This record gives sequence, structure tokens and C-alpha cells, in this order.
Amino acid sequence: MTDIILVTGGARSGKSSFAEAKAAALSDKVLYIATAESSDDEMADRIKKHRESRPKKWITIECYKDFKRLEDNRDFLNAEVILLDCLSLMLNNWMYYANINFDKADFNVFDDFEKSFLAEIETLIRICREKQLKLILVTNEIGMGLVPADALSRIYRDILGRSNRLAATLSDEVYLLISGIPVKIK
Repeated sequence: MTDIILVTGGARSGKSSFAEAKAAALSDKVLYIATAESSDDEMADRIKKHRESRPKKWITIECYKDFKRLEDNRDFLNAEVILLDCLSLMLNNWMYYANINFDKADFNVFDDFEKSFLAEIETLIRICREKQLKLILVTNEIGMGLVPADALSRIYRDILGRSNRLAATLSDEVYLLISGIPVKIK
């Protein structure tokens, strides 16, 4: 039985559409966890388009942290499928609100930050397994390009890469989207 599905790929590869179709095929009772926040007009437009693409009957929670509190959330408990879109923006928000100077902080600070972020992913997966909910995680595959020139981008890439690796390890199925074509890799 497939409980956890990871969907990864590059920007505009069709990850979200594929994940939404998977969720819809699994159940009508879908809870969508949106991790994006609107920081400018472009992001507001992206969020609007994502909202419009989802079935109206799906419940949406805008949340990028503190997943433990979902254990008591009625919408979460009434769902059969949880769709989190996406780990990439979740990490972006964690870094933005972390109150860490990523250019000057000690590497131990990064290690602690990463451990907390990975623990948050593990918490969501554990709760979904305990509650017997199917979980679809969407993330960006960003490690196939050039090494970023600045420290902040390298830290982001490294943490997301390890987060993706953790999520893939804990997932029952993993799909890589290439130009809109899903390739099952696990």
C-alpha cells in the first residue's frame, strides 16, 4: 500500500499538477497544505493560480511549520489525503523567519537549523502514518545545476537536497517530473 509519495522536478515541470491529479485519484477528501506566502505581486499571482487550479471541495491550510498541531485539527483528521506543496517554499520561509545571519553564522547554527527542519518533515510523515492518511509531498530538484556563488544559496540548496533525500527515503513512491512527464523512480 502506498502511503507517502514524493513528487520532485525542476521549476514548471508539472509537479503540482501531477501531485494534484494523484491526490484527486486517491480520494475526494483532500487537505492541501500550502507553504507559500505572498511576498510580492508575482507571488500573489502564483498563489492565486494555484488556488484556482485546485478542486473547490478541497480544504486548504496555509502552514509551513508546527505540523504537530495538525494532530488536533479537524480538517486534517477528516481528510484521507494530505498534499503538501511544497518543501522548497517551506524551507524558504523557515530561512526567512529564522533570524539567522546566514552569511556570518557559525556552521553549528546551520546544523541545528537543518536538524529542526528535517524533524518537521519527519513529524508530518509520522503523523500521517499514525493517522493512516496518505501524504503527497511536492519539492523542487535544485541540485543539478551550478554551485551557487553565494553562501545563502548554497546553504539553501544543501538543506533542500538533504531534505529531499530524507523525504525520498521515507516515501513509498517517488516521481521525477521532466518536462511534464512523470518518471517513477521508486
